[in-house]
Amino acid sequence: MAILSPLDEVGWLSSQPERFQEWAARVGKWKVYNKAEALYQADRRPDALYGLAQGCLEISVPVKDGELVSIYFAEPGFWIGESAILSQAKRAISLSAAAESRLFRISAEDILALLEREPAFWTCFYALSHENTSLAIREYANALILSPKAHLCEILIRLSKSAPSVAITQDQVAKLLGVTRSTVQRLLSDLVEKEAISLSYASIHVIDRKKLFILSRSHKEKNDLI
Repeated sequence: MAILSPLDEVGWLSSQPERFQEWAARVGKWKVYNKAEALYQADRRPDALYGLAQGCLEISVPVKDGELVSIYFAEPGFWIGESAILSQAKRAISLSAAAESRLFRISAEDILALLEREPAFWTCFYALSHENTSLAIREYANALILSPKAHLCEILIRLSKSAPSVAITQDQVAKLLGVTRSTVQRLLSDLVEKEAISLSYASIHVIDRKKLFILSRSHKEKNDLI
């Protein structure tokens, strides 16, 4: 379905029934967000469901004194926002564009109206919630088990699927890995030396995904920083 491309080929929506995709194409709208522009903030009422077609999204959670901590960077095909809409609760996380990003937006009103009309489509949104819950569990397990180097390699492999240049800063990497910036600098320098990546301002260019995969498998231990 051309209007949904590439979200009719990758991610949650691509696996849903054709009639559901047709509904999404009718009611949804495309929007481009600039780098660092907020899509929504924690503790606000939900406005829409968002699907990422191009770019990168940063997911953050508020901690003490309202400070936001980055917990995940999402690649194209990622959808988010359904949980607060379906539960009619306030947002638990904040979402912003980590780079210029193109997203497909379906309003909360349209979603709730659809489910009132056709409750059979609840299963489509349950599928998305299951997908996002599974993702959160997997990322938590990675943070507990993987060494910082292995975790960094896994993140770069995932984020470079659609494009080799990953819009992420060293400070953001440090927050994702739960290590100091100096540790991140050592990890990245080692990957540069191994010719797996190159560095530029506010981005990491993946040269060899296969090397990253091998390194991610050879540095599993949590205490193996380098």
